[in-house]
Amino acid sequence: MAGRGTDGANEWRGHRIVTEDELIRAQHRLSDEPAYRRVRLRHGIILGLLAAILVGALLGAYLVKTGQWVLPDLAPKPAAVAPTAVPPCPVRKFDALEPRQVRVNVLNSAGTPGLAGATATLLKEREFRIGKTGNLTLDDPDVVAVILSGPEGYAQALSVQRQFKGAVFMPDPRNTGSTVDLVLGTRYKQMIDPAHVQAGPGRLSCQLPKGSATPKPSGTKAAPSGK
Repeated sequence: MAGRGTDGANEWRGHRIVTEDELIRAQHRLSDEPAYRRVRLRHGIILGLLAAILVGALLGAYLVKTGQWVLPDLAPKPAAVAPTAVPPCPVRKFDALEPRQVRVNVLNSAGTPGLAGATATLLKEREFRIGKTGNLTLDDPDVVAVILSGPEGYAQALSVQRQFKGAVFMPDPRNTGSTVDLVLGTRYKQMIDPAHVQAGPGRLSCQLPKGSATPKPSGTKAAPSGK
């Protein structure tokens, strides 16, 4: 064959010529070597990890875009809510309303079973309109009663307060209606005799007995009738 020198059939000017058959046999021998198999295994693992990372990145981007996955640093932060300021005790006089013009919720903080229901019955006999009866926990229930209302219910609150000697009024900015909440404490014993209930205009009393802690509602109203 042209091109082959005198050095041998598989040599050319001192360089060995590798035939196709020799290349195939060498490749087969190499593929059987443990080191070669380890290299191929390592390459396969690396390619698998790269594919998994790519799939995970695409899936994560999709979840973030569709809002199914919210990253902490990207989540919108809620606006700070300022605590509700308790308004001061009203100083002006209010006209006491007729009981039938007053709607009152009667709530028990004394822990005495049936106290709210029994008191609601007495108020109803005096023609007050009864809303809910239930329980409401005060931070300090060692009071006669706490009367809560918003600005629209100040006159109604005066009518209720005059039924209970020693009851204290607290403005409730959360109450946007005229309904009054009457919360009975552990010092409550009985209502004032109807014949001795004060009539005419007057001011709400927010003054607590000396040495008493300011009672604050800390529970959730319940509505089991008769409490």
